Amino acid sequence: AIDFWLELKQAYLAIDMGLGKTAIVLHGLTVINKPALVLAPLEVVHNTWPDEIVDWGLQGEYDSAILHGPQKLELFRRQSNRLRLDFINYDGIPWLYKQLYKLFKAKAPMPYKVLVLDESTAIKDPKTQRFAYLEAMRDMFTYIACLSGTPTGNSLSDLWAQYYILDKGESLGKNFRDFENQYFEQNPYNKYDVQLKFGAEHAIYNRIARRTFRLQSSDYVDLPERVYNTINLDLPHKLRTKYESFKKDFILLMESATIASFNQASLNSKLRQFLQGAIYENLDDKKRRTHFLHDLKVLALKHLIEQLSGKALLCLTQFQFEVELIQKAFPSASVIIGPTPRAERQQILKAWNRKEIPLLIAHPRTISKGLNLQHGGHNICWFAQT
Repeated sequence: AIDFWLELKQAYLAIDMGLGKTAIVLHGLTVINKPALVLAPLEVVHNTWPDEIVDWGLQGEYDSAILHGPQKLELFRRQSNRLRLDFINYDGIPWLYKQLYKLFKAKAPMPYKVLVLDESTAIKDPKTQRFAYLEAMRDMFTYIACLSGTPTGNSLSDLWAQYYILDKGESLGKNFRDFENQYFEQNPYNKYDVQLKFGAEHAIYNRIARRTFRLQSSDYVDLPERVYNTINLDLPHKLRTKYESFKKDFILLMESATIASFNQASLNSKLRQFLQGAIYENLDDKKRRTHFLHDLKVLALKHLIEQLSGKALLCLTQFQFEVELIQKAFPSASVIIGPTPRAERQQILKAWNRKEIPLLIAHPRTISKGLNLQHGGHNICWFAQT
């Protein structure tokens, strides 16, 4: 993979999870020996890349810095005698562009020659501001690498923007609209349904093959079969009656409040809440009250943890009240959700990988991109379905 990147200079490393994308780049950078910029999701910037540098014994090779927080301008302006390696999250692209433009106006040398886009599907939409800024900065980089195990999250149309940043249209053309017209067609009855034309998938793969290095985990990693344990729970008759009535009439009558849903989407959300053990009452645009209904899922979680006999469990939740219900039953559980402070998240992730946390509660979106959690355990409970 390193040889492939070094030979082409601009390459897509479409490598499955666990096969070493980060290690490939870190070792490749020592060969290229030019200052590099890595763009990645914020959690990956703060946790995965710094940990991998240490794990591979490369901390002596780099002068690395995370351009995030109050010191980011000072770090950006630093001078170094070692190989410079800077990390920034995708939301920091506008700030970075402004700093680089100031250097350009002052006719100062650019600080980077290598660009690495980790989880590069973050730039899949060519209509976004981040894509426009990246396109403007693209020519300063001699080497570029896109990294992702899932290059086409939703559709093959996601590929155009990623490959355009790599090769300025050599693979998939210089105009996104032309690319869409050539390979896709719109459902005449549904303008949001865009489908591949006959033979388009094979044609697109042929166009990108030259710049794509693909590794699938099934070819290289021998893992035990994943075991699914579906735990079915029955609502007691009284709760079931309330649920069915709410589903039919869009109104839930309780002793403490009356909850009304005014459309199907709102009702669906409220029904999911009901099954999870509570329901939100919206008091106004900013305030809401939680009404707790049952602890059926918490009791099931207790039974599951007893069955695991001390093995670590990652418990994935959806609503804030679920965290409250679980923490009431397990006060020592650790939590990573949206509001969890960054420093606390880092401490929790490190403790989890040291096998010091028996129960970690998290929202799946918060930990969904590029984190190394495999050292702490292999049991996952979807407390809430997505």
